Amino acid sequence: MFGLRLSDNIAVFQKDLQNEIIDIKGREVITYKDFIIVACLDKTVKVYKNLQLTYTLKLLKKVKRITVNESNDTVYVCDKHGDMWQFQLGQEGIQSITKEQTPIQTNLAIPKCFKYLEINDQKVIILGDSYCKIKVYNANNIDELLWVWVPFEGFLKQIIQDGEYIVMLFKRFDEHENQYYEVYQIKQKELLNEQPYFEKIFGDQEISKQAIKAHLISRQLFAFQLNYNKIQIFRIDQNKQVTLFQEKLGSLIDIQFLKHSNKHYLSIKSNQETQENSIAILDHQVHFIEEEII
Repeated sequence: MFGLRLSDNIAVFQKDLQNEIIDIKGREVITYKDFIIVACLDKTVKVYKNLQLTYTLKLLKKVKRITVNESNDTVYVCDKHGDMWQFQLGQEGIQSITKEQTPIQTNLAIPKCFKYLEINDQKVIILGDSYCKIKVYNANNIDELLWVWVPFEGFLKQIIQDGEYIVMLFKRFDEHENQYYEVYQIKQKELLNEQPYFEKIFGDQEISKQAIKAHLISRQLFAFQLNYNKIQIFRIDQNKQVTLFQEKLGSLIDIQFLKHSNKHYLSIKSNQETQENSIAILDHQVHFIEEEII
């Protein structure tokens, strides 16, 4: 089972790819054990089990990022104000944050990336903020800030684990404030060094300046949304050569990876231009990229 964001709701797929719809818009969806955790577009985080809403966390500010500490089933939530909150999976009902409550972390700046990782038995929470800083917390003691890095002038947009590597997507700006993207990798065992070395594996500004957004799929694949109706998926080989891997029409909404099937699931909103030049949403498609073909 896994949850995949569509433009207006959440599709929950079973192993046979039969799906049910949760009628709620989400900023981010995490599938963990038998829970679907949704960071909603408003000020709430909702938890579903067997397609039933079991828990709601109401914040005072809009939700920006969520992640799950898989060592103790704790969900961490960062809001737009830069405060971090937590709740335990399995509890039920509605919990409302009040002005009198103290967040577990505060003044984090706006979180751009928020991820739980296990690296060489070290459990960490990595947060990339709007000040171009990367903060690493001890996941077993969130009060313990292990390291703060300022590796580049740019925002950490996404971080993934792929084999022995950690792969990071950065959004940067040139002297004219034009955005572009770069991809870096680092071996997991080196990530927790005090002065980690990040190896750039993609930095073609000519290609990336055409993109309005980007998304890492794996260490070898990343997707660019070139306009509101074209997606290009690029492949990086061992020599850091970049080639066009696939091209799709539509707008990329979400990507989820399932370990048991070793497949990537892409939610794509298809658009078709009519004679009146208006855009009509036709459907959503789920496409697969199998790791075996790489």
